[in-house]
Amino acid sequence: MANDSSADHPSADLGAYVKKLARASVLVVGDAMLDRYTYGEVTRVSPEAPVPILTVTREVAMPGGAGNVVRNLIALDASAAFVSVVGDDQAGSDLTGLIGGQERVEPWLLVQNGRTTTMKTRYIAQGQHLIRADREERIALPEKLCERLLKIALDAMAATTVTVLSDYNKGVLSAPVCAALIEGAQKLGRKIIVDPKGRDYARYKGADILTPNRKELAEATNMPVESEAQIVTAAKALIAWYGFGAVLVTRSEDGMSLITAEEVLHFPGEAREVYDVSGAGIRWWRPWPPASPPRCRWWRLQGWPISPAASSSPRSAPLSPARRIFSPISPPPPGRCRKSSPRPPPPRWPSAGACAAIRSALPMAVLICCIRAMCICWSNAGRCATG
Repeated sequence: MANDSSADHPSADLGAYVKKLARASVLVVGDAMLDRYTYGEVTRVSPEAPVPILTVTREVAMPGGAGNVVRNLIALDASAAFVSVVGDDQAGSDLTGLIGGQERVEPWLLVQNGRTTTMKTRYIAQGQHLIRADREERIALPEKLCERLLKIALDAMAATTVTVLSDYNKGVLSAPVCAALIEGAQKLGRKIIVDPKGRDYARYKGADILTPNRKELAEATNMPVESEAQIVTAAKALIAWYGFGAVLVTRSEDGMSLITAEEVLHFPGEAREVYDVSGAGIRWWRPWPPASPPRCRWWRLQGWPISPAASSSPRSAPLSPARRIFSPISPPPPGRCRKSSPRPPPPRWPSAGACAAIRSALPMAVLICCIRAMCICWSNAGRCATG
């Protein structure tokens, strides 16, 4: 009988696993992207069309996609090798410079002639996300480039302790590449974590940990995933079909569920009602319901280690560089708080810099739970969990 339990106080365990990352070396293979953030102010509407005019004040660029996984690892004091493909364009050159400029990263960014480097540009005014413009090319890699990528990745795998496949369906992690990497990891005795994309999970067969969200789990299994019991059933179906060691399901404001063949752990989400949304420890922003309370609802992973000062007053202490990635994802939409008597004070919007953390919060929580899943897998296999 599988052990079904909830993680009532996971903070101590997760904190211990975070410290272990300082000794870890991780290989990340996947789709690299360039995230650009264009900040400005909107004070008028265009006379040419009913659209706002953004007066640009500053622009920020940072690695996205699989590159964001590398950023999170570095923030946790781990070292990383990064294997991906970029195009021979300005975005590819900028992304190569950003990745190469990070400490403890060994970049292997192969250049494909004629390829468009994936770039996502977000336009933000007064803390509000106005629009996102994407440039991308979803094409499979040429055979020779695949062979070169696999050779580099397998050599790097032998020199690292764990491998992460970060799939965004942009062409780097095709079915043959995934199969070769998973087979190579099994031969070398390395654990492999997959952040999947698409409906066909057969390409990830044999991976140690899979990290779908609730929607992806439903699409991959064609099974209902509304309740915890249904999520467990669907995740165990994936384990039976494709031989995964564990499935970590992210459930937005409901938390996460970690399922293996023998054990089930639920990490519930904790709702917090706050007026100042600029503090650390924020995890997910709940999609705004039609009938929501007058104050702004935000979510974080229950039991996450936050100092008492930070918990009671998010502005009471400055954030260290390693914790700035936990800044708010985005402010709540305007005009959606219901009136009440007496009317609560208006929320204080996060600074423009806080919005640059939009892609950092969830992958960090997923990564830490993956570490816990790896320890469970090692324990079930009779290995030392701290090895």
